[in-house]
Amino acid sequence: MSEQSAASAPRSSLLVELVAALAFVVTAVAAGVSTAAFVFTGSLSEGLPRTVGAFVLAEAVLFVYVGWRSQFVPVTAYLQETPAVVIVAVGSALITRDSPQPIADFLIVMALTTLTTGVVMWAVGRFALGNMVRYVPSTVVSAFVGGSGWLITKGSFEVMLDQRLSWTVVDNLFDGGVLLKWLPGLLLGVVILLLSISDRVAPLITSATVVASVGLFYAAVAPW
Repeated sequence: MSEQSAASAPRSSLLVELVAALAFVVTAVAAGVSTAAFVFTGSLSEGLPRTVGAFVLAEAVLFVYVGWRSQFVPVTAYLQETPAVVIVAVGSALITRDSPQPIADFLIVMALTTLTTGVVMWAVGRFALGNMVRYVPSTVVSAFVGGSGWLITKGSFEVMLDQRLSWTVVDNLFDGGVLLKWLPGLLLGVVILLLSISDRVAPLITSATVVASVGLFYAAVAPW
């Protein structure tokens, strides 16, 4: 009996790891797609079909590289939405300047920003400059976090409504047709938040919720 238990232990451990990896991959793909939709909204929405794959591919490269080079086991890595706020601001500036090719210019800016950020982060790690964060005033950090949170919330509503959020739009948020666009997204966000912070819920449940919500959207909400 003990030999059978010992033999089944590696298989059980492998199954748990595969399930965890699957859950993380599904969540990461959803995060990559949503980040691309958040960045390429409004006047930049024409570039969304060409960039969704690039965002997901970049996330896959990030997974492989961090898993290969990191000294921590296990380790995870994913795209962050906070830098996207700054990128969206840059994209809006390009649109207001009437650039002849705003999407192409925006992609170049994204590439240069990514390269510069990578070099800076490498230098911080290579020369052990992480302690410099202590000299950043907490007021600046708090203001950036608060502003980023507001812009992410505002951008989420703009993605769901497919239009810029203004006071005129806010007055109509609770109209029947408009309410149907943003309320399901808000409820899904609350559900995913509750699932992610619960210790009693397996990670696969959160990923399954994301996949099920996509199917439910196309089945029930999209026809409207």
